[in-house]
Amino acid sequence: MGFNGDLYPEAGASVVMSTKGDIVRYDSQRERYGIGSANQILQVKSGLPSWETLSTAGSVLTTRGDILYEDASGLQRLAAGTAGKFLTTQGTSADPTYTNPTLSFIVSLTAEDGDLTVADDLAQIRMPFAFTLTEVRAFVNTAPTGAKLIFDIEESGSSILSSLLDIDISEKSSETAATPPVISDTALADDAILSFNCDQIGSSTAGAGGKIMLIGYQTV
Repeated sequence: MGFNGDLYPEAGASVVMSTKGDIVRYDSQRERYGIGSANQILQVKSGLPSWETLSTAGSVLTTRGDILYEDASGLQRLAAGTAGKFLTTQGTSADPTYTNPTLSFIVSLTAEDGDLTVADDLAQIRMPFAFTLTEVRAFVNTAPTGAKLIFDIEESGSSILSSLLDIDISEKSSETAATPPVISDTALADDAILSFNCDQIGSSTAGAGGKIMLIGYQTV
């Protein structure tokens, strides 16, 4: 007794099949389902088998330094970040991203209880590397009264601020200043000399324990 693999009552398997690698599947009736492309696999979708291309590291990654990660759609390629950036996770709600590592320098202009004075070069530092400046802040231990504090920062003798750094009357931080500072020169050179000046002090209470903070990241 012979058997051609056909258990369906309609046309035999030899009638349905036409190409090497074909399979028979059933939708509303028996039908030919053509062979898939190379490296595809058969998956069930919407109740029917279908040929699907799975994302693999080899198919997603294209360039040296790429990273493979998973999102809601499957495997994804994250291109290499620029030199000096760190890979930062955003938790499960967003894709990972490359960001610049934040660094800060704090420069003291007086002793902790020392009164500020109007003078240039209350402090000087040399930059240990090229630095991209993103923010400047000032703070004191004793707030000025009668007048606000005003500071300037110079790189090699030229101000890097187009709007100077203020601490308002009775405040201890520039973060609450009515007029925020504006940085006009964000690119600080390696080994550049930075000078920290005080252009105005409080007229009743000068303000004491002054410090300035530089915030940014190393330029690579």
